[in-house]
Amino acid sequence: MASRDERRKSGGGRILGVGLLAGIVAIVIAYLRGCIPGLGVDGSSTPETSAPAKSDPAPAKPAAVALELVVDGERCRRGDAEPLPCDQFCRSLGTEPKTRKIQVDATLGSHAAVDSLRKCLAAQGFRDVTVRTE
Repeated sequence: MASRDERRKSGGGRILGVGLLAGIVAIVIAYLRGCIPGLGVDGSSTPETSAPAKSDPAPAKPAAVALELVVDGERCRRGDAEPLPCDQFCRSLGTEPKTRKIQVDATLGSHAAVDSLRKCLAAQGFRDVTVRTE
């Protein structure tokens, strides 16, 4: 059987090993404290930095209604309005917002009138112009 002195020596080593292991665990916890929520000595279950609350996405803007133009022969009109010469009609659109979409129905118009209207609209600053030919 082992004597009392031998048991004391082996027990002291065991206590030292447990103390060393506890110290290592404490260091790891202190290091990972900011990474893992709820890990730490302060008992807080929330991380130190919280993400801002997400708000509902902004409601989608209603799609802007396109300005519909009709080229009929050599004249242009807006809806059921009285047709005007295309150059004069284009100049009258100068007060419209330049970001507005324009749809041109060119099925009844001459090629020269449609091309002239398209160039005039571009010169007026309109960029979103769609020409339907069929």
